[in-house]
Amino acid sequence: MYGFDYLGNTCGNKKGSVNLESYNVRYWQNPNQVYRSGVLSDPFNLADARSICLQDCPTPSTTNYLTWVCDYPQGPINLPMVDWAGRNYDYYDLLSPAQKCSSINLTGPCYPVLFQSTNFFWSCELQASPVNETLKLWTDMGGVSINSGDVIVQAVHNALSEPTAVIKRYIADLGRAWPVLVVCGGIVPLLVNYMAHSSALLCGCNYMAYYYPPQCGCSFCHPLLLHQGWMDRYRCNYSCDWVWYQQGLFSFYKCCGKSHWSNSKSCHIPNCSISYFGCVSYILGDCTALTYKCRFINACCLTTIAGAIAAYYGAQGKTSFGWAPVLSSAKRVVQYSLGSMALGSLLVAIIEMIRFIIEFIRKRLKLLELAPGGCCLSLLFCCAQCCLGCIEWIVKFINKNAYIVIATSGKGFCRAAGKASALIVSNILKVAAVNILGDLILFLGKVCVSLVCALFAFLMLETHKYKSGNSQVSSPLFPVLFCWGVGYITAGHFFAVVEMAIDTILLSFCIDADEHNGTAMFAPPLLIDTLRSHARCQEAAQAAHALRKQKKAARGK
Repeated sequence: MYGFDYLGNTCGNKKGSVNLESYNVRYWQNPNQVYRSGVLSDPFNLADARSICLQDCPTPSTTNYLTWVCDYPQGPINLPMVDWAGRNYDYYDLLSPAQKCSSINLTGPCYPVLFQSTNFFWSCELQASPVNETLKLWTDMGGVSINSGDVIVQAVHNALSEPTAVIKRYIADLGRAWPVLVVCGGIVPLLVNYMAHSSALLCGCNYMAYYYPPQCGCSFCHPLLLHQGWMDRYRCNYSCDWVWYQQGLFSFYKCCGKSHWSNSKSCHIPNCSISYFGCVSYILGDCTALTYKCRFINACCLTTIAGAIAAYYGAQGKTSFGWAPVLSSAKRVVQYSLGSMALGSLLVAIIEMIRFIIEFIRKRLKLLELAPGGCCLSLLFCCAQCCLGCIEWIVKFINKNAYIVIATSGKGFCRAAGKASALIVSNILKVAAVNILGDLILFLGKVCVSLVCALFAFLMLETHKYKSGNSQVSSPLFPVLFCWGVGYITAGHFFAVVEMAIDTILLSFCIDADEHNGTAMFAPPLLIDTLRSHARCQEAAQAAHALRKQKKAARGK
């Protein structure tokens, strides 16, 4: 962001050979070197030009005294940095006659300030022509000839506008805008998600309304807004607040595990004196444990959430269904269901490790893929990964519904998976409709939350604080994208609770109806009303369709 001086120190850094903590503006002292760097036929590079770090860009003198910018006060010039800055970096009067002569020849240690300059992304961009008054003073002193022209302006501008320089500034913007990242990447996503879940989770808990619209042509939350006393009668917010915090803690721990997995040396190929394949067992041993651990934590999290939501369903929508349903659900999981969680996690971990082994072998046979006929080998690996990916998705789907059955009935994993699969097959249309439409609405919710975070970040970056001064950012692009990405990830973890709540309510309703001869005995009353409204809508639509057919047949006769 700040650049380097001629000694290789980073401007603004206090840990270099010179303490430059408050000196973050780069200034090129010799204008002739800047000019040479802009001439195409000259091999001189601007990176080799003499630059120094200052607090701000110097200004030419308007008096009869020529202004100088001298080198850092080192060597024979025994002057503290504070005094050097207080003198506007000018100690020309302290130089010996030989040093003054050297300075007049543009070889230092002092250099004249002849050009006006502006701060262009923390580097002083010289104007095309020197100030006439200062140039006359310089000429009268016998100073060497000074080059001028647009080449000087373009030399600095081109160097600071290169793609690599722009990317560096964008990345540095993240550090300069860290308060924006904390607010819009951390606090705002939590607040927006909380407000969104206050209504979205109630809709999911009460209605299953992604599939059962309450009235013909009405939005899925419409009856919630019209129903009197809904907040008092159907309140699952306080219990789900446990759910959100637990999901956040589990997700944080899971992310830490994944980060450890991706960065762990045990998951990379060690330096073996034998063939690569001799190290496979060493690699797979530790990676399998890490994969299994992450899946086990995720399984416990999902089952705990399902147990808390199922407690709400079993209470028929009443506000009182236990003091701490999430803690009670977690206790049941630890006390009775850890074996089932371990088995379900093992199945996913095995599939993932098979995919890892295939990918590992593919990388080791990469040279064979480049050989003639290697496209068949690449196609084989691609098909294998695709098939295993589909199997993994199916297993995860079955596991998720099995965890719901485990949370509601306490069955073992195998029996729960069988019952969940049978219920899904017998209610395939309902499940498919809920999953497709639910995923779409949840995706839109995550997009909206992330866009709100990005909007807040952009508005904060448009304030005066980030337009000038030490906190100035070159572009709001990277901070806004960062806040958008963090907001989307955070919303994904929060909306996972809503998704699990919807799936739990749906499967609980199917289990309830299956165990009571097609009549759900424990469904909340408002959910029953919603289903009856939907049934009446369907009957009305069928009757209207039959009437149209009769009229059409009558006209045909």
